[in-house]
Amino acid sequence: MMNLIKLSWQQQVALALTLVVGTVLGIVVGYVAYASSRGADGAMSFSHWIDLSLRFRNEGIWWGAAGGVVASALFYIRLLLPR
Repeated sequence: MMNLIKLSWQQQVALALTLVVGTVLGIVVGYVAYASSRGADGAMSFSHWIDLSLRFRNEGIWWGAAGGVVASALFYIRLLLPR
């Protein structure tokens, strides 16, 4: 079981930054998947898509959450677990 309290503060900061970067990349990938499925004429703007995501009215927030969790898990497994 992962115990975040036992990690050093540098590792905790690195894990938090990985979560933030993974979330941002997840949101961008989610928008690209959305826009490519709608085509050039049917897609809404990125700012409108983010606005709807922040109000939990579309899947953007879920893409971001999934990206953050996956990035943090990969970071933890590859860099923090072997030590």
